[in-house]
Amino acid sequence: MKNTKNQRGATSPGMLIGIVVGVVVIVLVILFVTGVFNSEETSTTNSTANINTGIPAQTLVATPYTDSVYNFSIQYPEGWERDTDDNVTAIYTPEETDESDRAMVNINSATFTEDLTQDLFDEVIIQSKLALSEFTGLEYIIDKSNNKNNTFGHIFEHITTQDGVDIHSLQLIFMKDGQTFVITGGTQEDSWLKLKNTIEAMFDTFTIL
Repeated sequence: MKNTKNQRGATSPGMLIGIVVGVVVIVLVILFVTGVFNSEETSTTNSTANINTGIPAQTLVATPYTDSVYNFSIQYPEGWERDTDDNVTAIYTPEETDESDRAMVNINSATFTEDLTQDLFDEVIIQSKLALSEFTGLEYIIDKSNNKNNTFGHIFEHITTQDGVDIHSLQLIFMKDGQTFVITGGTQEDSWLKLKNTIEAMFDTFTIL
């Protein structure tokens, strides 16, 4: 499973914004190309964020995957597959999984040398939204910033339509100490409530080391 990649080195602010925006667009497209999908706070509507689906998260591996270059770790369900290609880590359901139940969590990492400022972070979020606006049927469910402990963070939950199929995605953007992480997890809308708790459990284990 491949993705557009950035060499392991420092990026300029302009390149950083381009990387994040590219991930917003490319991750959704890659999900189709690879067969994963074949066939400060704002108000939210129709949110599934607090819905208890009654479906427990899948059991996560006891030992997390650790990236020693970009210094993060994450746990993922037993039996799921993982590919790492330079600054991109993709974790996804096995190939034999029914098409409607396929899901992927993608972690894109980058470094930058400029001082992290609120203006830079705000520009990343603005450009990310502009990129997402190109997709048909875009509906934001969560669109919220949470900056604390010298970490700039933003969470998106949204639905887009790709080739007539609704895709439900959760996305986190973190910027801290010269590092940026974009974590995107998604599945078909019809399977979101089935896989929601598993994707969120994976996100909960993501740790910047």
